[in-house]
Amino acid sequence: MKNDLTCGVVRDLLPSYADGLTGNETNAAVARHMETCEGCRAALESMRTPTPVAVKNDEKEIAFLKKVKKKHLISALCCVLAAVLLVSGAFGALYLRRVKSSKLPVGRADVEAEVQVTNGSRVDLTLTLKDEAAFWYPDSDVKYDEATGRLTFTFYKTYARKGNAAPTTANWDSGQKIGSVYLDDVPLWENGVVISERVGRAFAAAHPYMGDITQNLTSAAALDIGRTFGSFTNEMTTSAQPYVWELTFEKPFGGDVSPETALIELTKDGVLLLATIGNLDGIVFRYTVKNADGQPEAHEISLSVEKADAMTGQSVKEAGRTPSGLQALRDVQISVWHSY
Repeated sequence: MKNDLTCGVVRDLLPSYADGLTGNETNAAVARHMETCEGCRAALESMRTPTPVAVKNDEKEIAFLKKVKKKHLISALCCVLAAVLLVSGAFGALYLRRVKSSKLPVGRADVEAEVQVTNGSRVDLTLTLKDEAAFWYPDSDVKYDEATGRLTFTFYKTYARKGNAAPTTANWDSGQKIGSVYLDDVPLWENGVVISERVGRAFAAAHPYMGDITQNLTSAAALDIGRTFGSFTNEMTTSAQPYVWELTFEKPFGGDVSPETALIELTKDGVLLLATIGNLDGIVFRYTVKNADGQPEAHEISLSVEKADAMTGQSVKEAGRTPSGLQALRDVQISVWHSY
């Protein structure tokens, strides 16, 4: 084959020639052309030599993408962290608001109370928290009912802080006649009579129907019956009158609870229950007390409304209508009630 290939033809053949795709005859003709053509030799050399620039550009691009990805990852993490902090802050603020706003009314069992009424129109009230871990809120509410002369104080506490159980005082003097002083729904004073804690709580727990065992147990708790004498079971007769509530204590009395103490205190509590549970006709306490030999002796106290009236010399149902009347029942000397 003559060496009559032009540069143009050779340049067209070079890509295939460089990749080894041309036949022997074409290869020989291209090789003969290369012997005398420096330009085509340079073009072939250029094809066979990798271009480093493309690789560098790719590496730079990869590095750039890595940086961009890293920045985006950091940004994303920052956003997540910020969201977590924001949500935590929101919940934290909500919690603090709830702690500050969850004001608990101070109950009668929480405090020692001292009430002084001057000239029938001025009240000075001092409360001391029994729990030193409680914390007073600085605010209180006072309401006066002109129709009844009832003055009601409401104080608040929280357990968010400790060590600030100092007594708090409240005063009220509007020149209006005061008939009674209450701490929320518990009476503290009425018509010159100071109401004891137990009597006040019993009056607040008063209810009309003995068939409501939940309310009955609330009345018993107001008198600290379970705390003083232990757990008990209940039986109620509600199908026909007389309506009777029977309490049977599960463990023998011991310690400071002597037979005489049990008789007197349970009789007092039974009278108050008859006075404050509207249709309760009778109440029975069954219990055992350890004798000198350590053996349990069975005892029973059975009270009817008629029997309680005879013991106290007054109508217990009528006395139970007012705090001062109920206090008078509690104050009756009953050391000889067991004779009935």
